[in-house]
Amino acid sequence: MDKKIFTRSFVLKLIGIALLALIAVIFLIKFYPQIMDLVSDKENFKDYIHSFGALGFAVFIFFEILQVIIAIIPGDLFHISAGFIYGMPLGFILAYVGELLGALIAFGIAKFFGAEIVKKFVSEKLIIKTSELINSVKGTFGILILCLIPAIPKDVLIYVGGLTPVKPSRFLAVFLLSRIPDIFIKASGGAAIYERDYKSLIIIGAAFLVLISLGFLLKNKFLKNHKES
Repeated sequence: MDKKIFTRSFVLKLIGIALLALIAVIFLIKFYPQIMDLVSDKENFKDYIHSFGALGFAVFIFFEILQVIIAIIPGDLFHISAGFIYGMPLGFILAYVGELLGALIAFGIAKFFGAEIVKKFVSEKLIIKTSELINSVKGTFGILILCLIPAIPKDVLIYVGGLTPVKPSRFLAVFLLSRIPDIFIKASGGAAIYERDYKSLIIIGAAFLVLISLGFLLKNKFLKNHKES
């Protein structure tokens, strides 16, 4: 084997991948079940966050960052909990700040470690397909569509985006702007649940269905134009 491949950068990446894999295994075994139990009970989660006093804001943002980095944690639960715990608009702001910071970290991880780490939890087929859409002629619109389609895990999309030659500023700007409606609707839903405002909850549910429908319509139009070009 050519010894030249064992550069300082290569060794550091191997060590980093091994450490991340170890942390992920420990997290999945020890902490993941506890976090899911905690966030699934909104009243209990609210009491837990408030138990930190003034640091509660930072703790909640940490959970939001964590759910982005650890892609298997469903972010929707935290977005809804944001509104349930803090109401609106504070709940939305905290959820969005956590999403923003988590996206920056996840994108950076993908950029630094490359496909070696991303392929651990994303299929190569999905990486190739998503990369083609992001780097197409209408790449910016492609990123927007991918962010609006409910079926696509947004956290996985960040990691895949980090593997492509797309400019980080363009990708993250489009990604984070497109996340605003989804997070806002879910945080508003959480606030409505806490206030038992069922009228608002129905309106919010209808808005969410409109957002989903818009995502699928734009997706079909984009894929049609993408094939034609």
